[in-house]
Amino acid sequence: MNAVSCRILKPAATPEWAEWDHFVRQAPSGTVYHTSEWLFALAEGMRQDIRAHTASVSGAIRAGVVVRAGTRFGLVVGRKPWATAYNGIVCAEDEDPGCVRNLLRDLVVRYSYVRLVHPPAAGAVDRHAVGWETKLGKTPVVDISDLDKLWHSFDRRVRQRVRKATSLGVTVADTDSSGTFFDLYRMTYVRQGIAMPLPKKDVETTLDLARQQGAIKVFVARNESGEPAAGLVVGADAKRAYFMLAGSDPEHRKSDAMTLLWWRVMQKYAETHTEIDLVGMGIPSIDRFKLTFSPSIAPVLDTWRYASTCAKAMLVAGEGARKVIQQIRNRCRARV
Repeated sequence: MNAVSCRILKPAATPEWAEWDHFVRQAPSGTVYHTSEWLFALAEGMRQDIRAHTASVSGAIRAGVVVRAGTRFGLVVGRKPWATAYNGIVCAEDEDPGCVRNLLRDLVVRYSYVRLVHPPAAGAVDRHAVGWETKLGKTPVVDISDLDKLWHSFDRRVRQRVRKATSLGVTVADTDSSGTFFDLYRMTYVRQGIAMPLPKKDVETTLDLARQQGAIKVFVARNESGEPAAGLVVGADAKRAYFMLAGSDPEHRKSDAMTLLWWRVMQKYAETHTEIDLVGMGIPSIDRFKLTFSPSIAPVLDTWRYASTCAKAMLVAGEGARKVIQQIRNRCRARV
């Protein structure tokens, strides 16, 4: 009989988390976003209630997901954690359908709403997600196993931008200064007239802890004078690397530092990996930039479930009101 258990992340190493990490690293669909190194950093830095829900057979984990638990308009919800592309189903190599179904049912019992974005290698999760709402997304994945071949497959504009940035003296290096990255990341919100929703200390602490545990690296491109122009946070597991977060200074946009930054990071990870997930599509301007690197497109299944029609009505109405209020606030800030 399948036994489903819920484990709540604590900011300290435990035998249970060692078992979880071993499972994630062996599973084809396990990602850096599922590892305790990343989850502990979120729990400590963002002070989020991070939970790994697992389905086990005879005490051995066979399937699991990660959620950020919280309350929304008075209801308990399980959401995707911050800066986490994939929090959905991780299955053992010999997928156990019963475990997956039991795990999904358990989530609906525990949460009024839960959302899972499944890794590209998660298998046929949609077979088991009966009653769940689904949307098929996409993510661009770049093969970095042959850099010379990759370079010549790029859109010519990429090669031109890389040469231009290099001629302007732009340099790229990994850094231990999460504060420098935060300042660049904040500018992506400022350009849209939106206040940065997260405190600097929380972002810095999260990135510092994840970096110290080896889950991520922070890269910064600087101009000839040493001023930060663009930044990139990259996570990696044994299977692939992931472009997690990016930020840039609009004052240095014409230097094409961001393009050079992406290329240098690809070169760096080609030493240890064969592919990089550029993580997600959906914003046209960013999508166009990603596609210039000649990626293949992998399907990503996004699933969510409301426990009842009443819960759905309450959460949808509340979220709609919240967005209206936020838009009004953003307009007011933009005028100031």
